[in-house]
Amino acid sequence: MPEVERDKSAKDRYISWVMVSVDPKVTMSVRTSLPEWRVPSGHPLRRIHALTDDALANTVPILETVVESPERRLKEVLLVALYSIRDERALCDQLGYNLLFRWFLGMGGTEPGPEPDVVREGSLKLLADERAREVLCRIVEAARAEQLLSSFHFNVDKARIEEWAPTGSP
Repeated sequence: MPEVERDKSAKDRYISWVMVSVDPKVTMSVRTSLPEWRVPSGHPLRRIHALTDDALANTVPILETVVESPERRLKEVLLVALYSIRDERALCDQLGYNLLFRWFLGMGGTEPGPEPDVVREGSLKLLADERAREVLCRIVEAARAEQLLSSFHFNVDKARIEEWAPTGSP
């Protein structure tokens, strides 16, 4: 059974390490979670992450009736819109190497990314639900109000975001 130990340095305090030994002469370290410090403190995605968590605080039980893992699916939909990612397959490809995206979704360093079909199905179910679209709109509006959607960091897909507007809106 692999031994788990924690690195105590301030810089790495959020990283858990797994020591793997196949041969007594060879030991390999594998990071199992992504460090918070890797995301720049002023990056707007940090604040959008907090806005998303706040918006989901009371909504998760409701959205769990719509889709499994609503927090992850909603954050995937946000990433696709904020970065104008072509489709779910492109998002899943980026999750293989983009540490910022993995951090935003709460993925561990060794956790495999989701299958594109799972992401697509979850996105479609979420976007078909008016309550989920309202949550997405609240997050984007809060981010706009705080001027977090600069073109320096994001390439926002405005058409995609406008599709989220509740059906009764003009």
